[in-house]
Amino acid sequence: MAERVAAQTSVPACTASPTGNEAGSGVVAVPSRRRVQVAALASLAGAGLAACQAPVPRASPAEAGLPARRAMAAGGDWLDAVRIAHRAVDAAFEQLLSAGEPAQRGRLRTALADLVTLHAVQEESVLYPALAMAGLKAEPQQLYADHAQIKVLLAELDVLPKDQPAWPIRVQNLRTLFLRHAREEETTIYPAFRAALSPEQNALVTARYRAEGEKFAPRS
Repeated sequence: MAERVAAQTSVPACTASPTGNEAGSGVVAVPSRRRVQVAALASLAGAGLAACQAPVPRASPAEAGLPARRAMAAGGDWLDAVRIAHRAVDAAFEQLLSAGEPAQRGRLRTALADLVTLHAVQEESVLYPALAMAGLKAEPQQLYADHAQIKVLLAELDVLPKDQPAWPIRVQNLRTLFLRHAREEETTIYPAFRAALSPEQNALVTARYRAEGEKFAPRS
């Protein structure tokens, strides 16, 4: 479950230093399911490497896009809320790409990861199962795979030293993957799904999507 954005965390220091393919670059391609599973295992190892880095405070509510979180959790129609979420994540990418100082990059990466986590939980808990139950089997499988790859790449960014020239290249590649994923959802998959729903069914999907987001929305 996603942690509160304002919570302060630290990690124990250790002597190991990050190694691996952090200097690599290139265009991101959607992997096969087997490659996603292997990459997910690699991300677990990467999480251990991340614990060896110097402690970085969690992002402030402003950096994490607190108003966007509230909008996603309390939006109207579920598809409108999805579009708000996509715009919020893309804005977080823009902030991350504009950051030049390593500590700031670390904080903004965490803010981006928090937004992605909230949005992914809502889609994976409500929308993707609804698509599958509506008979659209292939679409949710691919969307789940996209989310897995996005999460792995976010974990790799946590391990990659924030002052390396490869940093903005990796961020831009990840942003390209996310925008392609979002565009497919917004222009093809979700509009067709919503058009097939009755008003009552659409209201039910909206209520469940909102309720899932409310689990993570900050309380004022």
